Amino acid sequence: MIHRDLTSQRRDFLRAIGKLANDPEIKSEQLKLEGKLVNVMRNYKDAISSFLNNEKTFEELEKEKNPWTFLNSMFFCGTIYTTIGEHMSIIFI
Repeated sequence: MIHRDLTSQRRDFLRAIGKLANDPEIKSEQLKLEGKLVNVMRNYKDAISSFLNNEKTFEELEKEKNPWTFLNSMFFCGTIYTTIGEHMSIIFI
């Protein structure tokens, strides 16, 4: 549950930074942008800390949540079939 909360905070942090970067009102005023950026960073201390301490990209962190790709699942099924699948078919014959 903590991992899910942190992942959610990371996404929210990136969205908040993206909104600031695309806000036309703030783009022209550097001091206003910096002030809002500092406020966003204060709100997402845990997310920032996890980004800095983890040394992994956001894509790598997301992939860790679900390591099953199609090829991984096919390899797993093949391994199961070759280790016990053939023996089970002999029992049923």
